Amino acid sequence: MDRVKVAVGVGVAVVLVIALISFFLNPLLGLRSSENAFLERLRDADKVFIVMDVRGSGEKTKQNILQCGTDFAGSPGLVGKEVIPVSFGEEGCVTANGSTSFDECMALLQNGGGMIIYVKKGTGPQYFERGVEVGIGDQYGLGMCSIRVVSS
Repeated sequence: MDRVKVAVGVGVAVVLVIALISFFLNPLLGLRSSENAFLERLRDADKVFIVMDVRGSGEKTKQNILQCGTDFAGSPGLVGKEVIPVSFGEEGCVTANGSTSFDECMALLQNGGGMIIYVKKGTGPQYFERGVEVGIGDQYGLGMCSIRVVSS
């Protein structure tokens, strides 16, 4: 009976550790960060990837994710930076160079340097060392996704 309690205790501890790690660490974007720290790193970045992840989204949310990505790309705060759009769909990935595999896009994002604005189905922004994750739903107002000013 004691072995069962120990095994259950270890199992619960492992689940808690995994939950904490997944809350504070995004495999693509790094550790959680503050908005100000994100904006400072964005200001210093020469390259910005705008990832529009429409996987698992309904038609309205998909349109909103794509519109949000487009709005970010035209942001005044990104003027002078190399902006690279990337779209994740059910069938793979699309970049400015055409369709490719999800794995190739992930390698580009992980090894390409720069910051990442990751737009996906969800709610609210979450800030990380390498970027921001922006959640979008069925409701979206034109121009809501924008980096207005990145002060120096």
